[in-house]
Amino acid sequence: MLTARPRFDPAIPDSAKPDVAADDRALHVLQTLKGHSGADVVLGLREGRSLVRKTAGASAQNARLEGQAEKQRVLLAHGLPLPRILSQGLDAAGRAFIEMEYVPARTAASVVVDGTAFPTDLVIAALERALTLFRLTESEALAPEVFQRKIEEIIIKTAHGAGDRLGAAVDAMGRTLLNLPWSGIPSSACHGDLTLENILIGQRNGVVFIDCDEPFASSSWLDVAKLCQDVDGHWCLRHLYLESPEALALVHAVERLHRLRPFLRALAARTTPGFEAFRPQLTALNLFRTLPYTKDTHQIAFVLDRMRVVLAAPGM
Repeated sequence: MLTARPRFDPAIPDSAKPDVAADDRALHVLQTLKGHSGADVVLGLREGRSLVRKTAGASAQNARLEGQAEKQRVLLAHGLPLPRILSQGLDAAGRAFIEMEYVPARTAASVVVDGTAFPTDLVIAALERALTLFRLTESEALAPEVFQRKIEEIIIKTAHGAGDRLGAAVDAMGRTLLNLPWSGIPSSACHGDLTLENILIGQRNGVVFIDCDEPFASSSWLDVAKLCQDVDGHWCLRHLYLESPEALALVHAVERLHRLRPFLRALAARTTPGFEAFRPQLTALNLFRTLPYTKDTHQIAFVLDRMRVVLAAPGM
């Protein structure tokens, strides 16, 4: 006898909620970390405890950071491996901040790059738990216009500043994406930025996800496409492509990504049935979404090249 699947409950137990505090305790900054989307991220020490503090780049970005924190708490409360949020509030400049427990770990991307043994089974198991949870929330398909508006927005933001020749290439690639079918992609809960750079492999090979985001469209299919952005699109290898394109290190890193590919394909088949037909265009779209965050023309050219590869070899 069939039974209804359990629903994803977005309620957060009181025990999982952080302290909401003013920025009134001294933080000793140990290291400035790499932040994305304008956020400031530091590793610090307060009262003998190591923590990571993430601060909105400006008060206009407060809502986004607060949304990220809310999602992180929800997913953690539902058993996914994310750092616990210790406190949040506003700093003296009125910018939102969150403080999280520090997880001593390396990113999955850095493990791929340097050739350290990759705990494939553990990473896939953690991803499967997340994607299975997200699938419980699937509902109606997202409107095609959601994707089309995003593509047009990226064209406008990027093409003009990229120079005539490269700008024309950005515009042409955007038009290619606009002409693809965007109907049938389900909405669901998601991580929002599930790249190999946001998967930590800690001591004893524990797996932790970081940097949840509030994307333009909420779908676990976009999460899987973020992973494909690395495994097929080689986004996590961009620095090797740009700085050492002839190095053996790049050849070896590409091979390691290719060894992950069948595991990712099998994972997608189990957790996001229907995704495979959209994989090339969703992977290309995620690559395209990186363009507004760089003014480096070499990186823009790299992204466009990888998009061509992904779209031209749908069975890769």
